[in-house]
Amino acid sequence: MSTRPNAAAEVPFWERLRPMLAYPLHSEALLTITLLAFLRLLGYLPGVGFILNIVIAAATLKYAAEVLSSTANGIMEAPSGYNTPDSVGWVVLKVQVLLWIIGILLVIGAMAAGLPALAWILGIAIALGAPAALMSAAIDQDTLGALNPSLWMATLTRIGWPYIGAALLCLILMISEGNARAMMLPFLPGPLAVVGHYFIANYATVVTFHLLGYLVYQYRDVLGYEIKQ
Repeated sequence: MSTRPNAAAEVPFWERLRPMLAYPLHSEALLTITLLAFLRLLGYLPGVGFILNIVIAAATLKYAAEVLSSTANGIMEAPSGYNTPDSVGWVVLKVQVLLWIIGILLVIGAMAAGLPALAWILGIAIALGAPAALMSAAIDQDTLGALNPSLWMATLTRIGWPYIGAALLCLILMISEGNARAMMLPFLPGPLAVVGHYFIANYATVVTFHLLGYLVYQYRDVLGYEIKQ
């Protein structure tokens, strides 16, 4: 059964790092991210591989959004199915892609204008805004709303320093994902290297969205989030 911790059992996210890192090992999550990693082999099919890769990416993010939503409602076990609307995966995917594009364009523009300090500021602003954008995308399912900097600022100011800590943890997870792939994949043969690459990526994605969901759960009062029974 899913477990919903009470207020007495609730602890800050920084005291739950170990169970958060182990979250994708729950049987439902492990099965899902493994299956999605194997499905990536379909991306090598001629003609349709590119489209299938995009569809699988959206399915992965749909599950990640399910993880975030479930955790935000106080459920600390991985969801066993897809209860969110079909569109949510595409919303999260669009927000992720647009964040990358906006960030790259802003940094390139600042560098081209000879303003490296501004480039750093803009890059940091995007990195800090990304967690709020992903939380909004998964919960509100509004692409433009998730990309609104005023939403990022409101989320940051309401949560405060713990939000910055969570954003740094997301960055560390992304760097760790890249390091894990670099260490493991050279030792795996072709198809297994593909599966291993996406398994690691899926694992890191689920951990990240679980962290963000717990952030919503922990600070639900200041965020005005009502737990759904």
